[in-house]
Amino acid sequence: MNSSPNAACEVISFYSYKGGVGRSMAVANVGRLLANQVSQAGRRVLLIDWDLEAPGLAQYFPRYVADSASGLINFFAGNYPDCLREYSPDSVGPSKLEDSIVQTTDGVDVFPAGRQDATYPGLVSSFNWRELVRLHPEALTEFRLELSKKYAYILIDSRTGVSDISGISTGILPDKLVTLFAPNQQNLAGLRRVVPQILSFRRTSSDERPLTIFPVPSRFDAMDLNRHQSYMIDFRDLFCELFKEQYGLESVDLEEHFNETLLPYVPTYSYGERIVVMREEPDYPGSLRAAYTRLANRLQRHVPWRDADELA
Repeated sequence: MNSSPNAACEVISFYSYKGGVGRSMAVANVGRLLANQVSQAGRRVLLIDWDLEAPGLAQYFPRYVADSASGLINFFAGNYPDCLREYSPDSVGPSKLEDSIVQTTDGVDVFPAGRQDATYPGLVSSFNWRELVRLHPEALTEFRLELSKKYAYILIDSRTGVSDISGISTGILPDKLVTLFAPNQQNLAGLRRVVPQILSFRRTSSDERPLTIFPVPSRFDAMDLNRHQSYMIDFRDLFCELFKEQYGLESVDLEEHFNETLLPYVPTYSYGERIVVMREEPDYPGSLRAAYTRLANRLQRHVPWRDADELA
């Protein structure tokens, strides 16, 4: 865990091939837990809403993040207007990072998607992320490095599916990539195709940082134990094979990781956006708080599988 004021920052993106897996809720709750851990060292955690087409992370912090708050798309449009197909000076925002970041009292800062006004949809559709990478190849690296000076962890709520935006938050920015999935064939087939593409992109880039995938089963309903177990085995086998192929491992054991990171389906939390980690009893083993706590702890490992240090 990062503990000293000068410790390195870890950038962790949360991605799902399909929506409806509780990705934003996981970002908000894991971020709150990590902030609680690093606060004793005077450090903070930043949460970034990179799901620009369907932003929702700010809803978990309604006391702090107003609709009028500037955000990610305003920052990039203000600093790189040549990447806008249609430039409107009224729609852009501050040029400094800190002017678009909202601080809470819980050790968490929030970088919202953008100012939620009439200009927002047009600004999102007008900004060309490919042009940003082409015209300003160092922009995203500088963005990451500047933020990394100030935080112990940066958690990114990524866009679903395959797009320029999701490619930035999965293949360019993170040190670790959490891939959340629900128990269905669409998620299984999608991740089988997308994960190798993400890792291949990182390997062929100039970025020398390794990118480690942390698969996380989510929204698994214990009421149907037979299908629950069947899908757990299918996804575990998928990632074992992917990791052997992509990381050059002879064998991979993910059973402990899957059991530790599984996020259960709790119907009560399907209504509204909640930070549950400060509300539920921490010792209740079936609670979402306990599940998020286990996930936060696992994300502080080097890899999800058992590595050489553990086996020594």
